[in-house]
Amino acid sequence: MSRAPSTFREGDVKRAVRAIEAAGQSVSGVRFGKDGFTVLTGPAVNNSEKAMNEMDETNNTNEWDEK
Repeated sequence: MSRAPSTFREGDVKRAVRAIEAAGQSVSGVRFGKDGFTVLTGPAVNNSEKAMNEMDETNNTNEWDEK
């Protein structure tokens, strides 16, 4: 079984990230899909400690947490 031709290459992703950074935006991640990729901008998504603190503050529970 052979692979389908890729819709983008590593160089394409690198160029997109460099262009966004040259425009003064911060890159928080890249999402890959079957039809290409999307570069995410804005604050870093990988702030797991911050996310955990926000979850503790809201203290949202659902019926599955109680069982």
